[in-house]
Amino acid sequence: MSLSKKKNLHKRWKDLVQQVSRASTADAFETPAQQKARKERAMVDYDFFVTTYFKHYTKDKLGNLTHCGDFHIETANDVLNDPYLKGVLEWGRGLAKSTHADIFLPLWLMIQAPIRQLNFMLLIGKNFRTAKRLLQDVQVELSHNALFIHDWGEQKKEGSWEEGEFQTLQGVAFVALGMGQPPRGARFGADRPDYIVLDDGDDDKLKKNQSRIREIVEWIFRAVIPTMDIGIQRFLLVNNRICKNGILATILKERPHWYHKKVNALNEQGEPSWPQKYTKTYYAKLRTDIGWKAFETEFQNNPIEDGGVFLSEWVKYMKALPPEKWTEYDAIVIYGDMSYSTSDNSDFTAIKCWARQGQNRICLKAYVRQKETPAKAIRWLFNFYYSLPVPVQKKVKCWVEANATQKELLKPIIEAEAERLTAQQFIRYDKEKKGDKDDRIGSMSVHYENGSVFYSAQEEEDPDMILGIEHLTAWEEGAWPDDSPDADESAWQKLFKKGRGGTRSARSGRYSLSNSRAF
Repeated sequence: MSLSKKKNLHKRWKDLVQQVSRASTADAFETPAQQKARKERAMVDYDFFVTTYFKHYTKDKLGNLTHCGDFHIETANDVLNDPYLKGVLEWGRGLAKSTHADIFLPLWLMIQAPIRQLNFMLLIGKNFRTAKRLLQDVQVELSHNALFIHDWGEQKKEGSWEEGEFQTLQGVAFVALGMGQPPRGARFGADRPDYIVLDDGDDDKLKKNQSRIREIVEWIFRAVIPTMDIGIQRFLLVNNRICKNGILATILKERPHWYHKKVNALNEQGEPSWPQKYTKTYYAKLRTDIGWKAFETEFQNNPIEDGGVFLSEWVKYMKALPPEKWTEYDAIVIYGDMSYSTSDNSDFTAIKCWARQGQNRICLKAYVRQKETPAKAIRWLFNFYYSLPVPVQKKVKCWVEANATQKELLKPIIEAEAERLTAQQFIRYDKEKKGDKDDRIGSMSVHYENGSVFYSAQEEEDPDMILGIEHLTAWEEGAWPDDSPDADESAWQKLFKKGRGGTRSARSGRYSLSNSRAF
């Protein structure tokens, strides 16, 4: 290790010592009965154990205590109750998977009585330096957490307290190992590992190397797990699913009988899985800040990778004409593809406004949203349409995809919105059979590649426009979601169709939303 890296590791150690020492104190005036009661509860109540001994992790800057999530407690009890557990913790980013698997859970196993449930922990990182840094967090707790030491005894064993490999006075060993390094013969005296954690093995670099992933998976099955002797044999792989074919995904595919705890930042009802710490508002802002693709990959265990068909560098922006001059475009089409479900796994509603200028296609406006009712989408469409100047309204052709069943669902919604606004109904129903969706979407790539597709520069920061582009660049054959690029292709067909397929010119009616900001 270089001198600078050693200095950084030493500084991190000093900072951790200061943090733990400042936060953890023992009450010199408590009675033996009080201490006994605390210890007995700590052995059976995981949340109490965590919030009692690790306040430097569980208290925020305002002093508020953050309790474990239900999934933290369930996982801890599942691991405790199965001494032979082999499992995968697939938790989204920010759900404290490393903190629990590397620190809280092993120390909780270590204090169990009458049979201690941890005697030798092997902590595996993506490389040895990372593993040593992770193990440092455990080591500092055992040497400087005053309350833990007060209750469970002095831990530091002089002469066996090295960086990356140490043993407590009670004989519990901790060893760091880099991923892929030979674990055979890993032992302290006669002891072999009985608790092994592989922490965050998948990363952005590794996911591109399938042969290396195969090597690591075989290394886990053939070298790591066999290092454990008879008796207690717990193994945990801890990661969020950042890629479709990484270590985590491969192990779950090849060992479907293993314990698997999957937790997304937001559950199926769209609520935070760890409400003790996070709110829906927090995640909503985060999704806006980092984008749909990153949020799904990092926080929802739903890796969205570039599809390789539509390259990001093909996405170009141009300054669009102001709405009052849209009559100068050759044609303008608004096309809507509605979703009729509001579940977490539902399709997206996509409404796209495209203009044609010669052979160029320009996206002027987008509405790309999930879990929105058709009524809400139609209201947005009415607001957008009637915000346009009357001459532009007459030029715009507006369609929604609708087979017979979809038309029956949409027609009363559209008519009700028109009646509510006392406005002219301007939407036509597209019942045309279009052919294979993947073929149609894929055919658009030639126009992107030759540089004839543009997006309005005025809408470059619009969340719906950004989301639609993310869906496009993530698209590959059979991929989901495909609603936004499908709406794009349908709009293009209408833009370049001659002689038929246009809708009647819409009149402005008695309603105007020229200053509307509802969209």
